[in-house]
Amino acid sequence: MKSLPTYISILLLTLLVGCASSNARKSPENLKAYEDLKQLVNSKHFNINSRRALPAATLAMTAIQNANLLAPGNNAGSIDITGNQNFLRVEGDSVFAFLPFFGEQRIGGSYPGNTHIGIEFKGIPKNYELEFDDDKLKTQIKFSINDQYRHQESYDVYINVFAGRTSDVRVLSSTRSSMAYQGTIEPIDKNKKP
Repeated sequence: MKSLPTYISILLLTLLVGCASSNARKSPENLKAYEDLKQLVNSKHFNINSRRALPAATLAMTAIQNANLLAPGNNAGSIDITGNQNFLRVEGDSVFAFLPFFGEQRIGGSYPGNTHIGIEFKGIPKNYELEFDDDKLKTQIKFSINDQYRHQESYDVYINVFAGRTSDVRVLSSTRSSMAYQGTIEPIDKNKKP
């Protein structure tokens, strides 16, 4: 019977910590940052730069890791792409992307001229949706679009952006393994080309 009060104490402590972290998330600074984020996303003029690529867990990626072909600090599920040019940009009704790809081809197809092996698209997406999650202070964007060069390939893109201007992008391909990216969102600098 002595352990029952211990369990109740642990449960109460867990509830208190959970409530405290929820209140910290909704601090005036975070609420202001979230309102600024909502305004940026609604403007449809923003750029997402990724720092890490998160390939799907596949046997091929594990084999690459086991062969020590990845740079230090990288593994089969997380690759630093800070030095690689990459972007996902929304400008009005159009979206543009140039993202590196690490993974497997799932369905037959070819890379045009052995170039354009990344995820590249530009144009007006289908089913562009925007949702605001005021409880979690995040925004969700979803759309579908075809690859710019690999015309048989299409993507479903899911983007989560948070009050701290961090982003998670997930790209599901019709012909290749899925990819995810972690980075930041920022307004488009009209003086700088991607």
